[in-house]
Amino acid sequence: MEPAATGNAVAARLPLAVLINGGSASASEIVAAALQDAGRAVVIGSSSYGKGTVQTVLRLPNNGELILTWARLIAPSGYALQQHGVVPTVCTADLDGPAGLATGMQRAASPAGGQRARAGLDEASWAALRQGCPPRRAAPAVDVAMAERLIADPALYAAALRSMGPAHTADASRGGSP
Repeated sequence: MEPAATGNAVAARLPLAVLINGGSASASEIVAAALQDAGRAVVIGSSSYGKGTVQTVLRLPNNGELILTWARLIAPSGYALQQHGVVPTVCTADLDGPAGLATGMQRAASPAGGQRARAGLDEASWAALRQGCPPRRAAPAVDVAMAERLIADPALYAAALRSMGPAHTADASRGGSP
């Protein structure tokens, strides 16, 4: 006989890091934005693609096609994923190698080092936020190394979550050891 579930899940207390880059689109952006907005994960990398619509291709009688957009994807904090994409908590778009890892770790630990909260930004602010962390197709080793370091260090992980702003501070305690 299997033991009964207790309701004390370990997964909710484990730290999460999500890696994204300019090739991350659609469903991966939805997951990254949801985890980031909920203060449940530190997102690391460069800005994502920005595919925030659901479309259907309709064949026309003349063998043409009509692309019908029938839904827009909105992050939990209220911003549209289309064009904006997900801007990571810790940007590594300009980082490579061991020196890049050191710089990234400083960004993660600094209250101003992470990218600011997204809710309520106007178009000019979005443009500036994305320009500060441009999409990059490569997945540098520094992203994986940074994720491993953040997950291994509860204080650094909590600091990175806090860098997103006060809405996420309450969830920073989840980054502790199980």
